[in-house]
Amino acid sequence: MRKLQIFLFMLLLILSGCSGQERLDSSGVAVDWLEHTVPTEAPPTMPTAPAEEAHPAETKPIPEPIQPETTIPTTVPVRERQEEPRTQQKENVSESVKTGRSVAEQQATGMQQTTLELSGGTSVNCWLYIPEEYSAAPGLIVYLHGGSGKGTDLNLITDAGGFPQYLQSGALGLLSSYVLIPQLPQNLKGWSDMDDTLMEMIRTVVRDYGINLSNISLTGHSMGGTGVWSIAAAHPGYFARVAPLSGSIRNTGENVQALLNTPVYAFVGEDDTIVDPEASIAFVNALTEAGGDATLIEIEGADHFSVPEKAYLGSYGLVAWLQGK
Repeated sequence: MRKLQIFLFMLLLILSGCSGQERLDSSGVAVDWLEHTVPTEAPPTMPTAPAEEAHPAETKPIPEPIQPETTIPTTVPVRERQEEPRTQQKENVSESVKTGRSVAEQQATGMQQTTLELSGGTSVNCWLYIPEEYSAAPGLIVYLHGGSGKGTDLNLITDAGGFPQYLQSGALGLLSSYVLIPQLPQNLKGWSDMDDTLMEMIRTVVRDYGINLSNISLTGHSMGGTGVWSIAAAHPGYFARVAPLSGSIRNTGENVQALLNTPVYAFVGEDDTIVDPEASIAFVNALTEAGGDATLIEIEGADHFSVPEKAYLGSYGLVAWLQGK
């Protein structure tokens, strides 16, 4: 077809008597005619494919973590989650300082075995009663056990009966005061031999639980009753009130003077053959004569071991008195 068009064009030039070059130079008619008559073949073009088909490897999706709209919401909550425990911890610390209890201790109430950390890296085991209903600046009752509770097994104290067992069983009801029950080591003769450690234990509980310093009571039976007399006399004015049961104390002017300003509620058994009731009777008489606030109850028909039940569970109101009520 291309050759035929050239042949016809050359034939036309010959017939018209003009050269192809002159026709082209003198007039654009023939050229225009040629351009319209003899189309120029366009160079072949390569077919194009959609971008995504031609370069599939270059159209990788953008990972979401680097997109601004996903980075911002994932970063902010993480910071919030990190800050919340710190804020909550501060609130808990503040609450602990305000109430006198740590977070864990606020969960546990009643009679429980615990360990107190003392100075010099020493620690002592004891019973601690935490009241169910907490009140600001609560009171503290310190109970000193008798001879059968000595040792390292705290269960010896509750198994022997008396105040600790009544408290553990619920026979005393719910107390509003904390109760600290230390244990005397087997190698010590009496509570006066543990004076320094006992007082540090009391100060530790006072500090850790926000105890009211003006509402600390001391009570005990038998060897513990004697311990109440001796510890209270060694620390005049420290205890708000003391209740020795079936204990013994020397009737001296020094002891009278030491306990002159401390309220005393003492109990003895009329038929006690282990600890002579007369020692407590004589001392309380001397204390009252000197102007002290002291009361002694001699329980009729009671022997040495029946005094705790009658005193703590009887109608004397002793437990309420120990709580400052």
